[in-house]
Amino acid sequence: MRHFGSLAAATGTGVVWFLACSAAHAAPGGTVYGFGDSLLDLKNVCPIEYPSNSSGACGNGKGLLQTLPSYAPYSFSLANDYAAGGAGTGSFNVASVLTPNAIGTLTQIDNFAAAGGRIGGQDLVLVSGRNNFYQFLFNPSLQGASLATQALGQVREEISGLVSVGARDIIYFDSRSPNSPSTTQVNIYETNFSAGLPSALAGYAQPGIRLRLLNLTGLSSAVASNPTLYAFTSGASCATTAGCETASAAVQDEHFLYDQHPTEAGYALIAQYIANLDASANGIAAQADVAAAASNVFSATLLDQATVDGLMPSKRGLFIDAGYSQDQRESEYTSSGGAAGYSDGITRVVTGYSVPIGGAVIAGVAAGYTHSNASLYDDAGSVGGNSYSGGAYLDWRHGRAFIDTTIDYTHDDLSVVRPGVIGDLTAKPEAWTVAAQVRGGWLKEFGAFQLGPIATLNYNHTQVRGYTEEGDPLLAQIVSATTETNVVAGAGGRLEMMNSSETTGGFIEVSANHNFENGQRVLQTANIYAATLPIYTVVNSAPTARNFGLIDTVITSSLTSRIQFNLRAGTSFGPNADNYVFQAGIRVLL
Repeated sequence: MRHFGSLAAATGTGVVWFLACSAAHAAPGGTVYGFGDSLLDLKNVCPIEYPSNSSGACGNGKGLLQTLPSYAPYSFSLANDYAAGGAGTGSFNVASVLTPNAIGTLTQIDNFAAAGGRIGGQDLVLVSGRNNFYQFLFNPSLQGASLATQALGQVREEISGLVSVGARDIIYFDSRSPNSPSTTQVNIYETNFSAGLPSALAGYAQPGIRLRLLNLTGLSSAVASNPTLYAFTSGASCATTAGCETASAAVQDEHFLYDQHPTEAGYALIAQYIANLDASANGIAAQADVAAAASNVFSATLLDQATVDGLMPSKRGLFIDAGYSQDQRESEYTSSGGAAGYSDGITRVVTGYSVPIGGAVIAGVAAGYTHSNASLYDDAGSVGGNSYSGGAYLDWRHGRAFIDTTIDYTHDDLSVVRPGVIGDLTAKPEAWTVAAQVRGGWLKEFGAFQLGPIATLNYNHTQVRGYTEEGDPLLAQIVSATTETNVVAGAGGRLEMMNSSETTGGFIEVSANHNFENGQRVLQTANIYAATLPIYTVVNSAPTARNFGLIDTVITSSLTSRIQFNLRAGTSFGPNADNYVFQAGIRVLL
């Protein structure tokens, strides 16, 4: 919910003062590490097999690790590439006949750890290497099921080793080699290995350690069946197309595969999928924030209407208010996850009925509609919403003291759009928020004015129901339900004005506020092709501006004996507190 939730929940009104907001912020990233086979190898086997490729990759140009920084916020140094073409999951590497540098993936990781290597929390680790099928050439009696079991055990050792040296962000490749023979035992090995990978990785998935599975086998099949969708002209390998291997690089790059390895354009496509997979959870936190903000603008209207009714309490009345708010939040990234910030434009209309109860209390009920339109920073997409609210409020005044309270419920129909590689990923989750607020104070009279201290306490709880994205099945996520709870307390002063004829009234408040949202939210997702592998993203719940100030104002005036005009406006101020609200309405006395 962040600062606008606090602004709206605390009072939701004040002097219009728009503080300059920050634009999109690039997610901070570390460096990328590579362990595995020829998909990542740039300095061990591939330069030997492809001596004419000055980039060192297996293929016709730049390799995957060299390309990824163009699509994701990571740097790359050749020193961090430990992959060797031909690697299997353990110590096996079929290319060991070419060079002693050809070692298996687990051996690469073990050697890295033994040499004192460390991986930073914001670094990304890519792991490939499943060329175990070559062992069937040397041992025809080998059984596919037993080899798969052995290989999955080695995968667990790989992940354990990486976690022990500090890796917290790991993408593992599920990539069947295009040149693996289609014998019965090889197919059993490949099928069992792919089927067991999600469970093998899931044993290490936990808050603070994000493990993702890249379905490179699925991507290769999708490109082969519909190459034009991915901007290729042919689904066949360049090596199997007459004249392609001697043609220009541009002609070769019309193919996803150069031989059994990708072309430079193929690596670029894979890099885009990795970048999207790595950032896929960054916009999820904003969904609860946007829903909470929609609730808070309704809550704030009720709280301020209670004050208006208290200033002019003599009769029953119907009211309608309409307004616009701007809610903004900075992007926040840690080693355990990320939350893209956003700029959310919120329009709403609220209508209700109020009635005096005795001489000191005014009660009211209201309903409202809110439309949210949030653009997420860092190219994370957008969140829109249509929200429907209902609630009640009370204003109590006795002597110099007053108390305003509200309670309300909001239902949200959200619309989420996340950029994919070949098209947007979309979802329409539902959300709901319950909120309660109290604001009270003691005012001393100074002629036509009253002045005194005030205090506020606001609570809301939001839940976004779980959903599954629609779109590219190689990127679409299953998103579990997410929740957010906020408690905001404030203290300050109010200057209130009301003439004795009840024709004009209003107040201005200045307050200091603190958001006690100081825990962590753990978001859980999974890719639809690996539903049993949970991906945990830890988002710091404490907003960038936990302490902030508010300036808030309400002015109400009688236009006729039965019609009153209300004007409300407000802003937050302080570091990274850059939200505002403006609202106008009428009250018809009955």
